[in-house]
Amino acid sequence: MVSAGDVYRIIDYLAPFDAAEEFDNVGILVDTGKKTENILFALDATDEVIDEAVEKNCGIIVSHHPVIFEGIKRINKKTPAYKAAFNDISVISAHTSLDIAEGGINDVLAETLGLIVEGRYCDGIGRFGHFRTEKQPLEFVELVKTRLKTGEISCVLGNRSIKRVAVGGGSYKFVKAAIAIDVDAVVTGEIKYDAALEAKGCGITAIAAGHYHTEVVGMVDLMDRVQSLLSNKAKCFFTETKENPFELL
Repeated sequence: MVSAGDVYRIIDYLAPFDAAEEFDNVGILVDTGKKTENILFALDATDEVIDEAVEKNCGIIVSHHPVIFEGIKRINKKTPAYKAAFNDISVISAHTSLDIAEGGINDVLAETLGLIVEGRYCDGIGRFGHFRTEKQPLEFVELVKTRLKTGEISCVLGNRSIKRVAVGGGSYKFVKAAIAIDVDAVVTGEIKYDAALEAKGCGITAIAAGHYHTEVVGMVDLMDRVQSLLSNKAKCFFTETKENPFELL
């Protein structure tokens, strides 16, 4: 059995919490002080994910997005943090600390797409790299859809072959930062209209593959690495709850 502190120390070793952005809220955000044999990993500690944790007898949830964020001023029975504590479930959140970490969200995203990573960009959070052979824009779009299992996606199709690519999971200023380092394409979770126009004007391919799809691969990888370090002290599960709130119609 393990405590939230035990799991915190493992994640801190893999993706140090003190590297998180100043605005962020990471670490043990709900601590029941109890030990558990089961840990549930998810992108968000929503009501449905907490219900799943109760059903699977998981005493710890590890989420990417913080369960307490942006100055919550009151808690009631509908607040996920309250519900977790009420059900004796601790919650650990690894957000921008995992985005920026070596082997974190953005390294895994780049590797999932088959990129050879060259370095960092966009305040050190994003990654950029290259393919061994060039790809055409539509070919690259299909690769992203297949590797990230997205279904349909929104994109700006560029007018050049693609070899150098920048990636950044979730939502941040990745597109404009990618343009500044002269890549052929950028893959991120969400793209604002003005950034899409700028990408089109520069002739680069910009893909909004979805906030969920660009981050979940990194959380699954984190779960696997935590499990390997826990050995047989506890069992890790990834949520089976449908977390992505968007529907493609």
